[in-house]
This record gives sequence, C-alpha cells and structure tokens, in this order.
Amino acid sequence: MERLKQLRLIDEAKRTTEEQKELQRLATAKTRAKKPNIKQWAKIIEIGAACDTVGEFHEANLRNVDAEQLKNWLELQECVADQLHWMAHWREQDASDPDYVSLDEGWTDLKNFIEAVGFIKDGFDYRSEFLKSFKPDWSIWNDKDRRDPIWGALGPYFKNAELLTALCGENEATKVRALYGLRIGIPEYHYGLWCQDITAKTAVLLAG
Repeated sequence: MERLKQLRLIDEAKRTTEEQKELQRLATAKTRAKKPNIKQWAKIIEIGAACDTVGEFHEANLRNVDAEQLKNWLELQECVADQLHWMAHWREQDASDPDYVSLDEGWTDLKNFIEAVGFIKDGFDYRSEFLKSFKPDWSIWNDKDRRDPIWGALGPYFKNAELLTALCGENEATKVRALYGLRIGIPEYHYGLWCQDITAKTAVLLAG
C-alpha cells in the first residue's frame, strides 16, 4: 500500500509527530498541479469576468479540480491551520504537557514547512516585476469593487487578468489561494509580523 494512504488511515489523534510530519511531506510532494493549458487558462479568466464575488470565483474553479488533488490541498490546509494555531498560542502551552512544543522546535518545524510548500505571497516581496510595480500595492489582493479617495475605483484581483496571472505565477501556494481560496501555505505577511513580535519580545526579555 502506498505510504501516503497508510498514513491517512491512521486516526489523526493517534498519529505520532513523526508520522504527521511524514504525511505533511508526502502531501506536499503530491500537491503540485499541472499548469493550466492556454484553453484552461482562458476559461479561468472568463470565469473571473463572470463572477460577482471572490467566493463565486473560487467555487467555480474548484468544480474543475481533480478529487485526489483537492484531498492533498485540504490536508495541507489542515497543516497550515495547525501551524497558525501554534504560532498564536505557543506561549500558553504548559511545558509539562506531552504535546508541548517549544519555540525552537516549533519554529524549526514552521521553517521546514515554509521551505517545502512556500509562502502565500501577500506581502511586498514579489518575484513578478508587474506585482512589484503595481499601485496601490496594498490592493493587489483586493477581492471586491471599492472606491479609494486617492486611487479611485479599484476592482477585484480575479477580474484583472494580468494581475491574476502574475499572482498565479509566484508559486503554487499563491496560485491555489488566488484561484481556489485554499490556504496550503503560510501567509507571508502574517509570518513577517509574527517574527517581528517574537524578536521584539525576546529583546525586552534580554534587556530586563
């Protein structure tokens, strides 16, 4: 039996930490979707133009996703939820708890996950020159029609073919977030703020 299937058959509550990490690695390796061909991409652009909300856009695209691919993405999304939960609550853990994860251990695991899957690119460190020069940069992920007092009318990203194409070209995690609304990677902006918070609090402790 394929190892990934074996791990999936183990009840989540009974999986060891190593088994959970192995499942995460194997799911990551299988998550790479085939790039849409020209016809498929044209259909995605057409769907974006026809949808009124980002939720409709995601739902429409998800209908065309292979069941096995979707299963892998959902497993990674659960891993992301676990990582984000740890990031938010690691200070509250009791060191005597058998499930306790220290800052050093948890951060190492988090970095390994990011290295394997990649960030959801929602900060300002984009590869694409188009995204680097897009103005206003805070509106890149805008998901609804809005009017800004300075920039005027701003449309949703999924109705801007060039913007959507650029986002999907960043990496797999960003593409999956943009097209399907699934979070299979850690949001880069969130991670940056978390690191700043850890650094600031560590500096205070050392100074005290």
